[in-house]
Amino acid sequence: MTHLTEGQKINLLTEFDILSNIFDLVLIDIGAGISSNVIYFNLAADERIVVVTPEPTSITDAYALIKVMFSQYGTKSFSLLINMVKDEKEARSVYGGLSKVIERFMGRISLDYAGFIPWDSRLQDAVSMRKLVVCHYPAASSAESFRELARKVVLLDKEMPVDGNIKFFWRRLLSGEMEQGQ
Repeated sequence: MTHLTEGQKINLLTEFDILSNIFDLVLIDIGAGISSNVIYFNLAADERIVVVTPEPTSITDAYALIKVMFSQYGTKSFSLLINMVKDEKEARSVYGGLSKVIERFMGRISLDYAGFIPWDSRLQDAVSMRKLVVCHYPAASSAESFRELARKVVLLDKEMPVDGNIKFFWRRLLSGEMEQGQ
Protein backbone atom coordinates (compact mmCIF):
# COMPACT_ATOMS: atom_id res chain seq x y z
CA MET A 1 0.00 0.00 0.00
CA THR A 2 2.99 2.32 -0.14
CA HIS A 3 2.40 3.24 -3.81
CA LEU A 4 -1.32 3.86 -4.16
CA THR A 5 -2.67 5.77 -7.14
CA GLU A 6 -5.06 8.66 -6.59
CA GLY A 7 -7.92 6.43 -7.74
CA GLN A 8 -6.97 3.73 -5.26
CA LYS A 9 -6.83 6.30 -2.46
CA ILE A 10 -10.30 7.57 -3.34
CA ASN A 11 -11.61 3.99 -3.48
CA LEU A 12 -10.17 3.32 -0.02
CA LEU A 13 -11.76 6.46 1.39
CA THR A 14 -15.07 5.39 -0.12
CA GLU A 15 -14.74 1.98 1.53
CA PHE A 16 -13.82 3.61 4.85
CA ASP A 17 -16.90 5.78 4.50
CA ILE A 18 -19.04 2.66 4.02
CA LEU A 19 -17.44 1.11 7.11
CA SER A 20 -18.19 4.26 9.11
CA ASN A 21 -21.89 3.70 8.35
CA ILE A 22 -21.63 0.19 9.84
CA PHE A 23 -19.23 0.80 12.75
CA ASP A 24 -19.11 3.58 15.32
CA LEU A 25 -15.35 3.88 15.01
CA VAL A 26 -12.84 2.94 12.31
CA LEU A 27 -9.14 2.95 13.22
CA ILE A 28 -6.50 3.02 10.50
CA ASP A 29 -2.85 2.31 11.26
CA ILE A 30 -0.88 4.04 8.53
CA GLY A 31 2.70 3.63 9.66
CA ALA A 32 5.47 6.12 10.21
CA GLY A 33 6.97 8.79 8.03
CA ILE A 34 5.75 11.61 5.84
CA SER A 35 5.15 9.84 2.54
CA SER A 36 2.32 11.07 0.35
CA ASN A 37 0.09 8.19 1.51
CA VAL A 38 0.75 8.92 5.18
CA ILE A 39 -0.12 12.58 4.66
CA TYR A 40 -3.18 11.76 2.55
CA PHE A 41 -4.74 9.46 5.14
CA ASN A 42 -3.88 11.82 7.97
CA LEU A 43 -5.77 14.53 6.11
CA ALA A 44 -8.74 12.20 5.74
CA ALA A 45 -8.87 11.36 9.44
CA ASP A 46 -11.23 12.99 11.90
CA GLU A 47 -8.63 12.52 14.64
CA ARG A 48 -4.91 11.77 14.52
CA ILE A 49 -3.15 9.72 17.18
CA VAL A 50 0.57 9.86 16.53
CA VAL A 51 2.33 6.85 18.01
CA VAL A 52 5.89 7.43 19.17
CA THR A 53 8.48 5.38 21.02
CA PRO A 54 11.22 6.84 23.22
CA GLU A 55 13.78 6.29 20.45
CA PRO A 56 15.21 9.46 18.83
CA THR A 57 14.30 8.35 15.28
CA SER A 58 10.68 7.80 16.30
CA ILE A 59 10.48 11.18 18.02
CA THR A 60 12.02 12.85 14.96
CA ASP A 61 9.50 11.11 12.65
CA ALA A 62 6.59 12.18 14.86
CA TYR A 63 7.83 15.77 14.93
CA ALA A 64 8.28 15.77 11.14
CA LEU A 65 4.75 14.47 10.56
CA ILE A 66 3.21 17.05 12.89
CA LYS A 67 5.29 19.84 11.33
CA VAL A 68 4.26 18.94 7.77
CA MET A 69 0.61 18.51 8.71
CA PHE A 70 0.63 21.89 10.46
CA SER A 71 2.77 23.99 8.14
CA GLN A 72 1.52 22.64 4.81
CA TYR A 73 -2.08 21.65 5.61
CA GLY A 74 -3.05 23.70 8.67
CA THR A 75 -3.78 20.70 10.90
CA LYS A 76 -3.64 21.86 14.50
CA SER A 77 -4.92 18.96 16.60
CA PHE A 78 -3.04 15.78 17.42
CA SER A 79 -2.93 13.21 20.18
CA LEU A 80 0.28 11.48 21.16
CA LEU A 81 0.44 7.82 22.23
CA ILE A 82 3.75 6.75 23.70
CA ASN A 83 4.60 3.11 22.94
CA MET A 84 7.19 0.68 24.33
CA VAL A 85 8.07 2.59 27.49
CA LYS A 86 9.00 1.31 30.95
CA ASP A 87 6.24 3.20 32.72
CA GLU A 88 4.07 6.30 32.69
CA LYS A 89 6.93 8.44 34.00
CA GLU A 90 8.99 7.67 30.90
CA ALA A 91 5.91 8.20 28.70
CA ARG A 92 5.23 11.61 30.26
CA SER A 93 8.88 12.54 29.77
CA VAL A 94 8.72 11.73 26.03
CA TYR A 95 5.42 13.60 25.72
CA GLY A 96 6.77 16.58 27.65
CA GLY A 97 9.93 16.82 25.58
CA LEU A 98 8.12 16.63 22.26
CA SER A 99 5.42 19.04 23.49
CA LYS A 100 8.01 21.66 24.42
CA VAL A 101 9.70 21.48 21.01
CA ILE A 102 6.38 21.68 19.19
CA GLU A 103 5.21 24.59 21.32
CA ARG A 104 8.48 26.42 20.72
CA PHE A 105 8.47 26.03 16.94
CA MET A 106 4.77 25.64 16.08
CA GLY A 107 3.02 27.28 19.06
CA ARG A 108 -0.59 26.97 17.93
CA ILE A 109 -0.87 23.18 17.92
CA SER A 110 -2.97 21.16 20.33
CA LEU A 111 -0.99 18.06 21.33
CA ASP A 112 -2.97 15.91 23.73
CA TYR A 113 -1.58 13.04 25.77
CA ALA A 114 -3.42 9.87 24.65
CA GLY A 115 -1.61 7.60 27.08
CA PHE A 116 1.06 4.96 26.85
CA ILE A 117 1.60 1.30 26.09
CA PRO A 118 4.34 -0.20 28.26
CA TRP A 119 6.96 -2.59 26.97
CA ASP A 120 5.62 -5.91 28.10
CA SER A 121 6.97 -9.41 27.42
CA ARG A 122 3.36 -10.67 27.31
CA LEU A 123 2.67 -8.26 24.46
CA GLN A 124 5.71 -9.55 22.59
CA ASP A 125 4.51 -13.13 23.14
CA ALA A 126 1.02 -12.30 21.89
CA VAL A 127 2.41 -10.61 18.78
CA SER A 128 4.60 -13.66 18.08
CA MET A 129 1.53 -15.90 18.35
CA ARG A 130 -0.57 -13.46 16.29
CA LYS A 131 -3.01 -13.10 19.16
CA LEU A 132 -4.52 -10.03 20.77
CA VAL A 133 -2.80 -9.32 24.06
CA VAL A 134 -6.10 -8.18 25.61
CA CYS A 135 -7.61 -11.61 24.86
CA HIS A 136 -4.62 -13.89 25.35
CA TYR A 137 -3.10 -12.12 28.37
CA PRO A 138 -5.90 -9.91 29.76
CA ALA A 139 -4.01 -9.19 32.99
CA ALA A 140 -0.88 -7.94 31.20
CA SER A 141 0.07 -4.31 31.78
CA SER A 142 -0.05 -3.63 28.04
CA ALA A 143 -3.58 -5.10 27.87
CA GLU A 144 -4.76 -2.68 30.54
CA SER A 145 -3.15 0.21 28.65
CA PHE A 146 -4.95 -0.83 25.45
CA ARG A 147 -8.26 -0.94 27.33
CA GLU A 148 -7.60 2.55 28.73
CA LEU A 149 -6.70 3.82 25.25
CA ALA A 150 -9.92 2.30 23.87
CA ARG A 151 -11.94 4.12 26.54
CA LYS A 152 -10.25 7.42 25.64
CA VAL A 153 -10.74 6.92 21.90
CA VAL A 154 -14.43 6.14 22.33
CA LEU A 155 -14.92 9.22 24.52
CA LEU A 156 -12.89 11.35 22.11
CA ASP A 157 -15.00 10.13 19.19
CA LYS A 158 -18.17 11.26 20.95
CA GLU A 159 -16.73 14.69 21.77
CA MET A 160 -14.93 15.49 18.51
CA PRO A 161 -16.63 17.80 16.03
CA VAL A 162 -16.12 16.92 12.39
CA ASP A 163 -13.26 19.07 11.07
CA GLY A 164 -14.36 19.33 7.43
CA ASN A 165 -11.24 17.66 6.14
CA ILE A 166 -10.39 16.21 2.74
CA LYS A 167 -12.65 13.16 2.96
CA PHE A 168 -15.69 15.39 2.93
CA PHE A 169 -14.35 17.14 -0.15
CA TRP A 170 -13.99 13.77 -1.87
CA ARG A 171 -17.39 12.57 -0.71
CA ARG A 172 -19.01 15.72 -2.11
CA LEU A 173 -17.00 15.47 -5.33
CA LEU A 174 -17.92 11.83 -5.86
CA SER A 175 -21.61 12.43 -5.11
CA GLY A 176 -21.76 15.25 -7.66
CA GLU A 177 -22.58 18.02 -5.16
CA MET A 178 -19.68 20.17 -6.29
CA GLU A 179 -20.83 20.08 -9.91
CA GLN A 180 -24.17 21.46 -8.79
CA GLY A 181 -22.42 24.52 -7.30
CA GLN A 182 -22.72 23.52 -3.65
